[in-house]
Amino acid sequence: MRNLNEAAAQSRPSGLLEQRTVVARIAATYGRVAARFVASPSDPAGDPWAAAPGLEQDLARHPRGSDPGGLQRQIITSVAELERLEAEWNGLYAAAPRAHLSDGFAWSRIAWEQVAAPRGRRLACMAVRRGAQLVAVWPLVVSRRALWRVASPLTSETSEYCPFLIHPDADPEQVWSAIRDTLVARGDVDALCLPWVRDDGPLGRLLSGTPDAVSLFSLPAPVLSRASFADWEGFRSGLSKNQRANLRRDRQRLSEHGEVRFEEVTDAVERLAVWSWMLATKRAWLDKRRLRNDWMFSESYARFVTASLDAFGASGERRIFALKVNGAVAAAELDNVDRARVESFLGVIDERFARCSPGNLLREECVRWAVERQLDYDHRLGGDPYKFAWATHVPQAIGYAVAVTRWGKLFLRYMVARGSGFGRRVGLLLYRWRRRSGGTLANFG
Repeated sequence: MRNLNEAAAQSRPSGLLEQRTVVARIAATYGRVAARFVASPSDPAGDPWAAAPGLEQDLARHPRGSDPGGLQRQIITSVAELERLEAEWNGLYAAAPRAHLSDGFAWSRIAWEQVAAPRGRRLACMAVRRGAQLVAVWPLVVSRRALWRVASPLTSETSEYCPFLIHPDADPEQVWSAIRDTLVARGDVDALCLPWVRDDGPLGRLLSGTPDAVSLFSLPAPVLSRASFADWEGFRSGLSKNQRANLRRDRQRLSEHGEVRFEEVTDAVERLAVWSWMLATKRAWLDKRRLRNDWMFSESYARFVTASLDAFGASGERRIFALKVNGAVAAAELDNVDRARVESFLGVIDERFARCSPGNLLREECVRWAVERQLDYDHRLGGDPYKFAWATHVPQAIGYAVAVTRWGKLFLRYMVARGSGFGRRVGLLLYRWRRRSGGTLANFG
């Protein structure tokens, strides 16, 4: 038995020793630095920044900088400054034909009002100019994650791609270097957490070669590229015979229930009612299957979508498409529509029609709607088989953590260890210290 145990010990992953080192290093330094990151128990709001009152003043005191490449950088920390940037931001968005709707000013403003501000985030939007021209905007917010000050995208904090708006004529490497040098020089952010970075976008290409960036997770994001075929019939003829037969069969079954009609829900009152039905139906579906999805059940997500349904305009818009049977919704889909693509965010069916696969029929109609308007169709996150059937290529959406300070490099190790399951020991260590000290760690994890 001893020999078997020794063999098992030798077969353990080599990373285990490194993970133990992470815990040891945190244990050695925790008592020295943790007091900076413990929120004041007397603060009724539990503000995670209460322990570092000088940071916001420092941001305001040193908002601008420049680099030898001729790029001027500004960190926007107030809502008033953000609003003053709206016209320039919209102009930059107009100059970037492949920008996502979530790269626009309106998306970030709604995210700040409905999600980031209520959660106590601190605004740190990066604006980069060459002379008088705005060439890049990177909306960020800063919060505490255990012992670290972490910047992340200003989004709904759900599943949209990581925003990174850059002028087509700008050099992405120069812009990235300018932003990173600013963060490093200031030292008030330890690390960046960047979920859902597309590997075929400028930010994804930059991070893939950044030494201080680690990939934490990845999901396929199947896309139907409009440029890959001549027209809708040209694409549809490429579907398998079995898939085309299933669609015909499902449409026939659904028509037995009544008149089947595909439409965009354009009336504001009806759109809100359909969205409320979609959210309630999706939550019930998750509950029934005992599936966990924290953001789907969060009120901030519900508020964000409700506020975003009528709030865009020139940068694109959010749309709800529905497949109706005798006027009743059998399936509905929430999409982002911009100048380049349709992004599918949420699809819901009425389970009374589940045998007829109304979700597949609605997907066909939405793809056709996009193709006829010369738009790509982005199925977004997940490797569901039906997505691959409607896709021409499959980029990856990757979650990155990027170290900014030396202390931030330890954050990367913590995140890697946490992802492997070993990080629970780190959490237990911090929890025990908190119990002994009587402090409270805000936004842990």
